[in-house]
Formats: sequence, C-alpha cells, structure tokens
Amino acid sequence: MSKFSDYEQKEILGTYEMLERFKKGEDIEKIFNTIRPKYPIKKYIDIFKGMDYNNFMRSASEEELKEFLEVDKRIFEIVKNLDESNFKELWVSEREYKKHMLKRLKKGHIESKKDYIEKIKDAFLHPDDVKWKKYKSDFKQKANRFDRFYYKKGDWWVDVFLENEKIVTAYKLEKDYFEVLLKGDKNTFEIIDVPVKELKDGRKN
Repeated sequence: MSKFSDYEQKEILGTYEMLERFKKGEDIEKIFNTIRPKYPIKKYIDIFKGMDYNNFMRSASEEELKEFLEVDKRIFEIVKNLDESNFKELWVSEREYKKHMLKRLKKGHIESKKDYIEKIKDAFLHPDDVKWKKYKSDFKQKANRFDRFYYKKGDWWVDVFLENEKIVTAYKLEKDYFEVLLKGDKNTFEIIDVPVKELKDGRKN
C-alpha cells in the first residue's frame, strides 16, 4: 500500500473512513472483511495452501499472449460499441442473456440493462486483473472452451468471455476472486496470468 498515493489508497479501500482506519494501523485484511463479512478475503498463501501452485497458475508465454490478444482485440471492438441495441448479441444465447439479466436485477447487482452494460464495459475495458483459464481435457480443447476473466477490483466485478467472443457471465463477486478462478478439478485446467499493461498496449496496435 505504501507505493500508492492517498487517493489511490482510498480507491483501493473504498472510503476515506476505511483509509483512516488503515492509517491508524488497523490490518488491511480486517478492514476489507468488515465490508463483506459473509465473504471474507483470504491471503494467497491460505488459498494455495496444500496445492502445487506452479501446476495450474503461471505467466503467459509470448505465444500464448499473442494468441490471447488476437481474440481480445476482436472482443474489444465489440464491447467498445456495446449499447442496448446489440447487448443481447454479446451473449452465448438469448436464454443466457435473459437469465443473467433477471438474476443480476434480483440480486441488486445492477439497476437496469444500461447499468449492466456499463459495468461489463468498465471491467473489460479497464480491468485490474486478467486471467486465462485453459482446460486440459480433449473435449474442451476441441470445443475451444477456454475462459477469459476480466476483473475490476474496486467494484468486485468480473466478466467471463469465451474464445468465440461471447460473454458467458458477468456479475458482482460474492466469493473471493481466486476461489472463482480455481473452481473445479485443479488437474483439468491451468490459470495463465495476462499482464494488464501488455493487454492494453496490444489493444492500441
């Protein structure tokens, strides 16, 4: 936290009240967990305890980054022009579009279709973290079923896209981000870290 300005620290913590608590010496993990007591954050070391981290999470190779960016740039062209007239087409199916709209409204994650669009655009266009979940099974490889996670920390928001440039889900997290990423049998996938700076630079080219 020391490398960030007061304003940036406030943005990370959410409010000036939380910032004051941090400056008075309160543990940052405790501060975060007062915001979402039912869904406490966990240290990476606790999440990965008992796991062989290197078996399923690593940095993207040069070739993988190039492959990721090729699809990302196509999604970028779609998302930057996203509005209420073409929002439905972004989804894998009309059924999924309707299901997610109703679910997010019911949970209070969004106020309207327009609000949903803006939250999806913000997380995709300005992510704080990007991960590529690549499955090892022959079936999912042949189906080209890899998940692209775009995470906005301040909003606890995540977009998940597929290789076919469609969105499969987008919602406000109610669990730790890494718990969502690591859901499933760890032997069937690996998580590839995509550097946000290189992602944004790639979109400019």
